[in-house]
Amino acid sequence: MSRQLEAAQEARVDKRNNQLVRALEYELSGVLEIQGMTLLGFSLKIESYECLMTLRVVSGDSYMVGFVGSDTAANCIVKAVSAVRSGKVPFQADKYR
Repeated sequence: MSRQLEAAQEARVDKRNNQLVRALEYELSGVLEIQGMTLLGFSLKIESYECLMTLRVVSGDSYMVGFVGSDTAANCIVKAVSAVRSGKVPFQADKYR
């Protein structure tokens, strides 16, 4: 592989890593707060070719969960921010709380 291709690949990896750090540290909780929710936590269930993210939030006095799926854990995290921001995560009552 040429040095130019290696540099381009490194730049893509760095950009993706920055997206993940921003999504986890700032954006996910921030977009939920804009929607009137507080992030309590999340979990990732990773299988061979898919990932499911479970978001646990509180909205007012209601505990709720929402689900986001994608092909990889990294894509799932970034997709969750975008989906919450656009209101595409259907939150439902948390039956375990």
